[in-house]
Amino acid sequence: MRMKFTYLAILTLAFLLTNASAQTRPYSATDSQVQILLDRINNRTVAFQVEIDRTLDSSRIDGSQREDSINNMVADLVTSVNTLRNDFSLRRSRTSDVQNVLDRAALVNSFLSSNRVSTRAANQWSSIKSDFDTLARYYRLNSNWSVRTDYPNTQTGYTVGNLQMRNLLSRLRQHSTTFSQSFDRWSRYNRNQPTWSNENISQDVADFGRAVDELNRDYNGSDDAEAVLRPASTINRFILSNRVNSDVSSKWNLVRSDLTTLANYYRISWNWNDTTVPDSDNYGLDTRITGTYRLNTSRSDSVTNTVDQAIVNAGYNVNSRDRM
Repeated sequence: MRMKFTYLAILTLAFLLTNASAQTRPYSATDSQVQILLDRINNRTVAFQVEIDRTLDSSRIDGSQREDSINNMVADLVTSVNTLRNDFSLRRSRTSDVQNVLDRAALVNSFLSSNRVSTRAANQWSSIKSDFDTLARYYRLNSNWSVRTDYPNTQTGYTVGNLQMRNLLSRLRQHSTTFSQSFDRWSRYNRNQPTWSNENISQDVADFGRAVDELNRDYNGSDDAEAVLRPASTINRFILSNRVNSDVSSKWNLVRSDLTTLANYYRISWNWNDTTVPDSDNYGLDTRITGTYRLNTSRSDSVTNTVDQAIVNAGYNVNSRDRM
């Protein structure tokens, strides 16, 4: 009798734990169902990106700012899908992340609804839309395909429409705020640790937040975008060289993704793997000079004259063949 009671207790506990886990998950489907769906969406959006790029290259807008805008819009979607897929694999996906993907998909859909693309691209997007509808249902969201977007004009410093830029900057401000809060909590308990490699990092985080706020107020020029990227570079080096917790790291990854998109929008060449320290006078220049260079001969000494002078000074008696 006691064994039977124990067995029933174990079953009851397992049921309660399973039920509690299901209630805390942001999605209603099984892990396997969501993973398969995200893998399929990822593969289909990548293929769609290739087809759209091919279509635009053979269109009247090839090489124009509008083409860049559309390509950036699709690239944004592909990046956000890949980020969501990776986060889900690590069991840290959130409903807000899915909504972000759906919002970007709605922008692409707006373009397709008012522009002719190849039959292949149209069919690909139809399948992707169906997948996004399923994803929205899994996360108890509503996909909105009625969104309309705009396109860039030549008076701005960025290559996308105003709506896209506003959406990005709003998302960046939200992500930078949550990162700053998470970093502040972590730093209060770790400031005196031996691994703390930069005592001014808190100031850099504050400068970054102010730069993001300023960019939200005025985003017509690339100078303000670079003012955001400069402190971000310092913060990124700090994150990579210190043992921050997973919450700080994950929130910074969201900010990094937004900043990479921002740099693309302004056509700013940006490389997170560059570990050199930018300064106010030489921002964007690598202090490590490597590679192959052509000398300016008008400002250099003649090699032949230099060798001849060295031979004379040394008292050697050699012919021209010996100089070679």
